[in-house]
Amino acid sequence: MMKKRKLSKEKLFIAINIIVILIIMFIYLYRAVYYYKKTNYVPKSSDLYSNVVNINNIVKSGNGLYKLDNDTYYFKGKKVDNYVKYSDMIWRIVEINNNGIKLISEENQTSMVYGIESKYENSYIYNWLNDGKFLKGLYKSDEYTKNTDWCNEGIDVNNYNCNNTISSNIGLLSVDEYVRAGGNDSYLNIDSYWWTINTSTENNVYFITDLGEISSQNKNLETYYSYGVRPVINIDKEVLFSSGDGSKESPYVIDNNIDIEINNHSLGTYVSYNGYTFRVMEIGEEYTKLILDSYLLDEDKNPVKIAYEEVQEYLEKNFINKFNEEELVKQDYYYGKYDLSNDYKLNFENKINSYVGIPVVGDMHITDSSNVWLNNELSSSEKLGYVSAKDNQLNYISQENGSIFADFSTSKNYIRPVISLKLGLIISGGEGTKNNPLVIGELK
Repeated sequence: MMKKRKLSKEKLFIAINIIVILIIMFIYLYRAVYYYKKTNYVPKSSDLYSNVVNINNIVKSGNGLYKLDNDTYYFKGKKVDNYVKYSDMIWRIVEINNNGIKLISEENQTSMVYGIESKYENSYIYNWLNDGKFLKGLYKSDEYTKNTDWCNEGIDVNNYNCNNTISSNIGLLSVDEYVRAGGNDSYLNIDSYWWTINTSTENNVYFITDLGEISSQNKNLETYYSYGVRPVINIDKEVLFSSGDGSKESPYVIDNNIDIEINNHSLGTYVSYNGYTFRVMEIGEEYTKLILDSYLLDEDKNPVKIAYEEVQEYLEKNFINKFNEEELVKQDYYYGKYDLSNDYKLNFENKINSYVGIPVVGDMHITDSSNVWLNNELSSSEKLGYVSAKDNQLNYISQENGSIFADFSTSKNYIRPVISLKLGLIISGGEGTKNNPLVIGELK
């Protein structure tokens, strides 16, 4: 009997080992198939221009694609199939002409003050788009985007005529283009505040309100307003698309990033990592910076809501300790005043070195959620109705409608942590969308 029992244990041990080996083989086989498909995928490409500018697509009334006399086409109305997926972001086709296909981002990418000077070339937004990390963070931007002219002078909103222009690969939408598309009754009205490229003849910057109206009241006394930024790019007319029909459910896909390393993907990409969903907000030479896609939840799955001065300690004690530090990069997280005392500049000098932080004004995706702490302080002012006292320190919170507000630092608001991943982290699945984020695997 003893012999049989021993034999039985040996068989059980062997069986368990076989099962473990089969599971490991399955995992590696799945990964091998996944990478093979990613690296050997050859799309059935088509010319986007010819597909969109089709005689059957042209309309003369209602929603759809319109044609001007000079071989220029534009979309007008609310329900139009002009969605494009490029650089893991959703864009809308505004116009098609001999210079290319003009796209505007579907959502605000950040929020900031336009600038102390009204001229577009001297604005903070011009620097953020061109000299910052946005354009460089787009997938193969040198290959896909084209140089074009952007308005650089004050205009009459009722009689649009712009003679002074500036050339670059990225800009903002004009008031004229917004009106032509149908204004507040068009796909461009996203129920948020966002800047246009134009200033009035009185040097006030035009912006679109959350009701879709055109306004130029961009400041009050010494307080400048911060609104959303929707980048506009021109892509080559001959660009190919691999799938889609332009609808919201199936946008035209004009790139197919098959790279298996997260640091070679694009701004805005959704990433699943360590049980959380993030978005790529910055791509550095030695890191990929991510921001939590929504509010941080506690152990009971309720949004964490705390005072500003408690945020950093909470993140270091209750959030980042759940991560593997070997996969993270310690960063300088900057903070400081954002008001007229520093001319609303984004180069903050104060910093804290940590594996986790929170966003500041000008960071990507800060307007994805409302009432979220930003790492910026507003000087108290009697003109704003606040008392200048330490206990009444004001800090900014972001809003989904493209604006930012000030709240007392002792108030309780939500938090969205920011972390940075090391180079070499690889992708084991996913498409980079909100519903199917890229899944981060182990280090190479």
